[in-house]
Amino acid sequence: MKRSEEYLRRIVEELKKGNRVSGEFLAEALQISRTQVWKSINKLKRAGYLIKGMRRSGYLLYSSPDIPYPWEMKSFGRFKNFIYFESIDSTNTYLFSLAKKGAEEGTVVIANSQTAGRGRYGRKWFSPEGNIFMSLLLKPGCSAEKGGFITLLSGLACAMGIEKFGIKITLKWPNDLLIGLKKVGGILCESVVENGIVSLVVVGIGINIYLPKRRNELIENATSLTENGFKGRRVELIQKIIEEFETLYEKFLKGDTHFIIEEYKRRTLPYGERITVKIGERIIKGKFAGIENDGSLLIMDGEKINKIYTGEVL
Repeated sequence: MKRSEEYLRRIVEELKKGNRVSGEFLAEALQISRTQVWKSINKLKRAGYLIKGMRRSGYLLYSSPDIPYPWEMKSFGRFKNFIYFESIDSTNTYLFSLAKKGAEEGTVVIANSQTAGRGRYGRKWFSPEGNIFMSLLLKPGCSAEKGGFITLLSGLACAMGIEKFGIKITLKWPNDLLIGLKKVGGILCESVVENGIVSLVVVGIGINIYLPKRRNELIENATSLTENGFKGRRVELIQKIIEEFETLYEKFLKGDTHFIIEEYKRRTLPYGERITVKIGERIIKGKFAGIENDGSLLIMDGEKINKIYTGEVL
């Protein structure tokens, strides 16, 4: 975090205690000048914070915007470096470029909107402002065979975070978040594999908090959290997802994939439901037969059970 953002974080932290805070107190606490305090307060006002200042009695915070600015996010485990954009082409594209320049594991890029958001297979991802668009940088150093678990644990972390707000999520293998039969979010993992080892992964997360009433072709079968009773704040939801992600990722690094798979299974499609799986140009139709302990999908085609490691459920 930049020094100026650290000042903003500490000022917001003091203001959120609910009491009036004097410029003199802030200047002394942060070891900066009163002028720097005044400039920081004005920056917060421009960023959407409703702050009233009174001579001699200090500053009072009346409301703060539901925007995931770096100074609003709390460090958790490896996730300490937060970067925010009002708009960007793609958080995954930007973070991937940072990773190639040596960005540290745990870097998180968040945007209020994307102009070129994408899902798997290069599909467009509708990215209007006010939703969750973020990417996390990991450097797992695991074998390529185990790399697929990262997509599963990413979806699980999102589901567990959303469930903190009372909304039930179904996980559609390997990367979709559903409410009922409608998509509310998705995961896009992009990796670098060197000599059979996954050296880095950029995990892209997109979650619909709001969607316009008039649907276009990209979201005609989608839903949003607010349509399903979500009344929380976006900042709080992002924080919960990051905390769940850190916990699950630590388990993964320690080899505890059993917990991840069992929790994932609890949220999958009903056993026996008819599904269609696409693997490249190949199509398999059958009944959902569960998730194997190695993270693969099981589909029953007549008397035969197919084990699918890569593909998508249509």
